[in-house]
Amino acid sequence: MADDPSSTVEPAPLQDATSSGPFSPTSAVAATATLVTATSPNQSTATGNVMSPTTPRRHTTRRFSQKRGRSNSSFNTLGSGGHLDPHHEALQKIRQFLKGRSAFDVFPLSYRFIIFDTKLTVKHALATMNQHGIVSAPLYDSKQWKFAGMLTLIDIIHLIQFYYLKAETFETATSDVETFKIESLRNIEKDLSVPPPPLYFIHPSRPLFEACKLLIQSHARRLPLIDLDSESGLELIVSVLTQYRVLKFVSTNCAKEISALNYSLRSLGIGTYVDPKPPAGTDNPYYPIATASMEST
Repeated sequence: MADDPSSTVEPAPLQDATSSGPFSPTSAVAATATLVTATSPNQSTATGNVMSPTTPRRHTTRRFSQKRGRSNSSFNTLGSGGHLDPHHEALQKIRQFLKGRSAFDVFPLSYRFIIFDTKLTVKHALATMNQHGIVSAPLYDSKQWKFAGMLTLIDIIHLIQFYYLKAETFETATSDVETFKIESLRNIEKDLSVPPPPLYFIHPSRPLFEACKLLIQSHARRLPLIDLDSESGLELIVSVLTQYRVLKFVSTNCAKEISALNYSLRSLGIGTYVDPKPPAGTDNPYYPIATASMEST
């Protein structure tokens, strides 16, 4: 990310079955959350709460797995002597490394990220995203004091589609967008018959391996880390885990293991490739990859 409350309504409890209690990262960490609220329309950002955890981070000894390859694997994972081949042995070591680190371990000792209040207008949210060079940000409902989702470029595309189809004139659309609030984006999705985006999250103390599995299973590019304040019981947005941060963390800490990953992407079934024999009636030469040209509308 930029990596990166007005009511007293009690929040609903966080329904995270993987949570294992209050989160306490290292005392050296200072995470500055910039909460952009609707109460400051003339300012693009306003520095919010600075969370300073107090208990030390749990240190986990790195242990490498000695598991053998599964007999039903599509690859011959066993080398001479019945041991794993170098590629699968490296994979096992990387997996064990991820299981021994928490989702929060990916982040540096000090970082900052942007949070948008759902009462903020889309206009000011876009200005802030442009100012800080980000393409998404977590949303916070200051009325219910809880995590409300993510604002992404897909939401902006839906807004453009809505006014392209519904607005009578360009002037009308421009006038409406000036005061359009983030919390109203869900109504846009209903009008466009677009399913609302699922709310995936994970507790920051859960293993990084679990977070990676959730990223893969949900096809998400980012995963919010949500904690509960130990005193108030309110939800806290600790940060947002991204694919880039995970890959950078692995490449920094597992360089030796990565050098042993010698299988090609195609042999592992990673990626989408042009079908040399597309189905009958398909006029796309790059099937199943969708393409566009300069003449596309």
